[in-house]
Amino acid sequence: MLKFLIPVAVMCVVGCSNGGGTARMDRLEKANDSLTMQVAALRPGLGEYMLSIQIHHNKLWFAGANGGWELAAFELDEIKEQLEKIPQVCGNRPEVKQLSMVDAPLAKVDSAIAHRDTAKFRQAFLLLTHTCNACHEAVHFGFNKIKVPADPMFSNQEWK
Repeated sequence: MLKFLIPVAVMCVVGCSNGGGTARMDRLEKANDSLTMQVAALRPGLGEYMLSIQIHHNKLWFAGANGGWELAAFELDEIKEQLEKIPQVCGNRPEVKQLSMVDAPLAKVDSAIAHRDTAKFRQAFLLLTHTCNACHEAVHFGFNKIKVPADPMFSNQEWK
């Protein structure tokens, strides 16, 4: 979205000015180039998105395993939101093509949460976790193994 805002901002400045000629355009182009480089430098990488997903995966487990269905639904939505952003920001990465592997397991987790079914939640969560690892294997990051968490990452949150 930012890549569209910068040119629009430049056009507004140029369109609203009372002239200025080539020197003004050169300055605006340099400013645009500088802003574009700054935005690129601040753009999160795929690893940052995956770390965020891992945090929500951990929280999702403890919420669902403890019957905190509203929190579980929230954490699942956070995972989905991060997955939706990845193609927009990291679309040039070959790994992104594999992300759809998790769609079916996410739907099973979503269904278990909607039905407030702890047994189905545990089963669906395990499938999701295995699918994450299958994706990591498929994109040559198999060394990055995810598991059902034993301990919550955060001790300052209620799970029910």
